Amino acid sequence: MNTRKQVCSTIIMVLFWSAMAHGQQQTQLMTFEDAMQLMEQQNPALQQARQHIKQKEYELRSKRGLYLPQLSVNAKAAAMSEDLHLDLTPVADAITPLYQTLGTYGNFSGVANPDPVTNTIMPVLPDEMSTQIVRDQLLAAGDEVANGEWDKLIQEKEFASLTADFTWPLLTGGKIKGANDAAKVRVNISNEQLRHTEGSLLTELVSRYYGLALGLQVVQVREQTLDVMESHATNAQKLFDNGMIAKVEFLHASVARNEAER
Repeated sequence: MNTRKQVCSTIIMVLFWSAMAHGQQQTQLMTFEDAMQLMEQQNPALQQARQHIKQKEYELRSKRGLYLPQLSVNAKAAAMSEDLHLDLTPVADAITPLYQTLGTYGNFSGVANPDPVTNTIMPVLPDEMSTQIVRDQLLAAGDEVANGEWDKLIQEKEFASLTADFTWPLLTGGKIKGANDAAKVRVNISNEQLRHTEGSLLTELVSRYYGLALGLQVVQVREQTLDVMESHATNAQKLFDNGMIAKVEFLHASVARNEAER
């Protein structure tokens, strides 16, 4: 668990420095796909789980070699108490608030004008129209995420398998077959452990990635607020110097600027 958190924290630091690589005026995160690929490539828990699967598969092949030569035909049926599911609902719960927040409060610009008649005169839509378009798209995407199917069925509780066998070894007392069955179970357990680890890491990555994205958006909003307050304080200074406003009004503007800067 500590290793997983350390690696995810490392990934978030990479995201942050990637976001600041082009200066404070052009803050931009790496894509979520790149972040997920980075996690898949560098996370030691995933690498360990994959190596564990390879080890169990190798053990399974070695157990099968004990049968040589053989051909087997066996029908098996199994029933568990309930179906096996991979529940990614926490992923949806982590993503949905982000879409709702950005779709309601986000400010955007730079949306290309889709009208071929006017786009030569006005290639980019005004900020107000750009914001509304992007907000609508974010809210629509948020609805799709909220209504998506996040609980996946891995294995039904009742299942059957068919195998064929011709046994060459004699009088083994079932030891070879027992060894192979145990090896298969260990491979299945390893695969389930890998899926569980991937799901847990993906949930944590989504939470941290979009938390960072929202934090950067908050920084941008507060920087814009500071710009407005600095302009207001400058104008108040000019009006005060010309005797057009009282000193208390000038001080009020200065205090507001200082609060925004803090």
